[in-house]
Amino acid sequence: MAYNVLLVEDDPMYLAMVSEYLTSAGYHVRQAITAHDGLTSIKSEPPHLLILDLNLPDKSGSTLLLEIRKNPATKSLPIIIMTGTDTGTDHNYLLRMGADAFLSKSTPQEQCIVTIEALFRRLEMDGFFLRMGGTILDQRHKSLYVNGVRVENLSLEEFEFLALLMEYLPAHVTSKEIARLVWKHKGFDIHEIESSLKTKLSKHQAIEISGDLISGYSLQDISQ
Repeated sequence: MAYNVLLVEDDPMYLAMVSEYLTSAGYHVRQAITAHDGLTSIKSEPPHLLILDLNLPDKSGSTLLLEIRKNPATKSLPIIIMTGTDTGTDHNYLLRMGADAFLSKSTPQEQCIVTIEALFRRLEMDGFFLRMGGTILDQRHKSLYVNGVRVENLSLEEFEFLALLMEYLPAHVTSKEIARLVWKHKGFDIHEIESSLKTKLSKHQAIEISGDLISGYSLQDISQ
């Protein structure tokens, strides 16, 4: 899947178990055992998904959930609550606070993975993420990840050009659509942007830009 998941859980055995099956399912997992460490990790590099335990040693998961939702920089972060109870009242309360989904600690691993996949599928349909294989564009933070690794120093123009190509998959992006992007950014040099982006992408050997301004541009998955 190539998505980055932050797991905040203070039980070492459960943390290791969940991390293992998420990794086996193709996710890149980061760990934190306290609310403070989790929040620090989020601020340092926002994950694509936070899986949050309610019972943490320094503060409750519900308090951390509220802090995240009140912060404009993190309020759109997808959050799944990991809970040891199946109380509907608790679920309703946490949904009102901003939880996106719930997982019981007794839920079978396969069902957990299905729940996470369904959430990401909905987020992709809603345009939060654009994905091609292991390459993910995070529309919220204007960032690009390839196989879980963030591509550094991506300009806004490069991001929007790549987003345009991914939005049109598997079709070509025509010169007319490129012209709209050039019009939006004064001084936008498509040849310079194309060259710079190709250089950055070539280091990861995941996707490749093909075509030209006359015939149109498209993306190919070269990770296979």
